[in-house]
This record gives sequence, C-alpha cells and structure tokens, in this order.
Amino acid sequence: MPSAALLLSFQDDVRVTNQWWIDGTHYARTANQWLASLDAARVTVMPMLRDVHGDASAVWFQRWRMFYMAVAEFVRAMRAAANGALRTIFSRNVPRR
Repeated sequence: MPSAALLLSFQDDVRVTNQWWIDGTHYARTANQWLASLDAARVTVMPMLRDVHGDASAVWFQRWRMFYMAVAEFVRAMRAAANGALRTIFSRNVPRR
C-alpha cells in the first residue's frame, strides 16, 4: 500500500481536497458483516458456487467464511489502529492560463 503522503506529491492534474483515515477496526467490522451476509445468503450463494465449483461448492463456501474470519482476526491482532485505509477525495486541477 502506498503511504498516506504519496498522493500529495502528484497534484499536477488532480488536487487532493480531503483525506481521512479509517482505522482497522472498521475493516474488521466490515469483514464480520460480510461473513454474516454470506451466512444469511447461503441458499442464494450455494447454487452460484455449484455452477462454478461443482462438487466442491461446500468447500468453497467454507473457504470464503474462513477468509472473512481470518481478515477480521488479523486486523484485530495487528493493532487495528495501526492498520486501516486512507480515504482521499480529488478534484480536477484547472490549468492556469
């Protein structure tokens, strides 16, 4: 991942108008919500997985569950405040005449 300051170095064509940090606890909650949504949609998801993975669809469903659980636990274990995502809003730079 690029550093938070990297985008500030390239403002010829676009300009950073706002930046904010979302710590990793948000990402952990998101992963847990993805897990809950997957579990709730099992009846809908399994036919799609069967189309793609055939007899291994149950294994792939479980792999996705483990992925979401692992993401949430990893972010929590790695001190969620130190891990996160930078959100940046850009605007187009108007050329000077």
